[in-house]
Amino acid sequence: MNGHKAVCLDGNIRPVPGNCLVYSFGVKNDWSFEDAMMKYGCEVYGFDPSIIEPKQTGVRKFIFYKIGLQGKDEVNKRGWEMKSLRSIMKLLGHENRIIDVLKMDIEESEYEAIPNMIDTGNITPWHMWLNSRK
Repeated sequence: MNGHKAVCLDGNIRPVPGNCLVYSFGVKNDWSFEDAMMKYGCEVYGFDPSIIEPKQTGVRKFIFYKIGLQGKDEVNKRGWEMKSLRSIMKLLGHENRIIDVLKMDIEESEYEAIPNMIDTGNITPWHMWLNSRK
């Protein structure tokens, strides 16, 4: 899915088709991951403050927000609206839901966002792929 992004579909850890929630941060006008998760049967939300006008090309449309993820709520130096995961979940009415898949490619803001993500308690066991720059 989406070149470098994959979701484990093994046994009891896979998202349940028709009953799974996906948050995708850092879409960058490449909707292949989101399309694949929708085809799998998940409810998908995409977030990217850098996109001026989203161009969804998939079979179905998912819900898109021009919001970025970080550890606190603010408008950053670029004028982008940034929110913590807890605030985004509250905005969407998902405070009591589990996020089955959370994909993020947010230009090294992951490190600031992760402590808040863990504090929510709304994320299933997760794995992190780090792209080390040399």
